Amino acid sequence: MKAKLFIQDMFEKENIEKEFNEQSKKGYNPIEIGYSIRFENNKKRYFYRMDILKGNKLRAQRELLDLYDRYGYSYCGKKGRMIFFKGTNKNYPKEREIQIQEYLKKYWIRQNVFLLFEIFLLILCISFLLNKDIQFVLTNGLIVLSLIPFTLISSLFCFTLKKYIHGIQYKAKQPIKKSILTNLAVILLIVSLLCVPVGCILDFVSRKTMPTDSNMLTLSFFDKESTQDSMSCANSLIVHTQSVLDQNKDDILFSCVYTINKEVDSYYEYFIQSHLTQENTPIQDGYIYSIEKENDAMILKIDDSIIEISATFDLSAYTEQIHSFYMTHESEY
Repeated sequence: MKAKLFIQDMFEKENIEKEFNEQSKKGYNPIEIGYSIRFENNKKRYFYRMDILKGNKLRAQRELLDLYDRYGYSYCGKKGRMIFFKGTNKNYPKEREIQIQEYLKKYWIRQNVFLLFEIFLLILCISFLLNKDIQFVLTNGLIVLSLIPFTLISSLFCFTLKKYIHGIQYKAKQPIKKSILTNLAVILLIVSLLCVPVGCILDFVSRKTMPTDSNMLTLSFFDKESTQDSMSCANSLIVHTQSVLDQNKDDILFSCVYTINKEVDSYYEYFIQSHLTQENTPIQDGYIYSIEKENDAMILKIDDSIIEISATFDLSAYTEQIHSFYMTHESEY
């Protein structure tokens, strides 16, 4: 018994048949065909043919089963629209070759469309990764998870590009050569799958809860009852985050400090674009703006820190005191 990944495409029809026939000469025959193939050493010799299911798969499969049965071939598996038959003689329905060629020409045109669409998706993914959005770099786990769309689409792009190149070789009646794109696509796919557990684990270990420090803004700063004695912390290669959600029966306050290791101006610019509403007023080192109530939120940039504050009450009377508070404690973040 032996097995291998089956990642060949339709244009590799001759190579697939050749491989199956050579394995059968050695006594190994496929007993399971899918995204992997299992070969069993049963000491039998068969001849293998690959065909393609056009249109409705069930109807096409029934028609091909009847056709190949008349030539002494029996069904031995399928993958997608590729269907495989085995027989004890070399006679097979040669009239199918012209129909397969016509199908592959149309199939190659579809690969052109897929290739353009995947290039568009890759451009979107790259632009997403280049955005300086703090929310996607709060932990190393989130950084890893944000790579999944890019690696997954890159894998699909490599598979499609391989089919596109094979289609050109097929149309030119050149031998279909093995491509390094296949290995690259598989590696990128494996990386995409590994990013899920690795990202989740890293995200979990990068977060913790700690007693609230005196450098964090709470409701007590506004002479209101404070009930929060803990704060949330997160760390990544890019940013260290501390946040507090404080509330009592009348008021709610959220304060968060993002201390950024590099490119703080770029992250601040994106933060402003994504958070500021039209109702905003410039203040020292930042802005005060309205979300649900008038002047209920603030953004500050002090040295390497971006500070976000939102409340259920008007903050306009406290802007100078809040700015002084964070200036005093800046070295502690």
